[in-house]
Amino acid sequence: MLEFGYWDIEEELALFQNAWRSQNISLIMMAKERVGMFILEEYDNHLWLAEIQITAQYQNRGIGAKVIQQLLAKARLQKMPLRLRVLHAN
Repeated sequence: MLEFGYWDIEEELALFQNAWRSQNISLIMMAKERVGMFILEEYDNHLWLAEIQITAQYQNRGIGAKVIQQLLAKARLQKMPLRLRVLHAN
């Protein structure tokens, strides 16, 4: 089994369930085609990128990086950090 770092199954399940209950799902569009989605949650002291997914055929084109750059700009305007969690394998 590969080591992915810290993992708390109860915490991960709660994050997953919370994220999918969210009404903050945004579609990532390219030339009128849906190429992915992200969930951004706004808190009093930070923005939380709860989920980002890019369709397999559009991965490795910088789309996810561009979305994160735009979210970082939004966070800077609001003078708050953008937080996210990444699996070591990703």
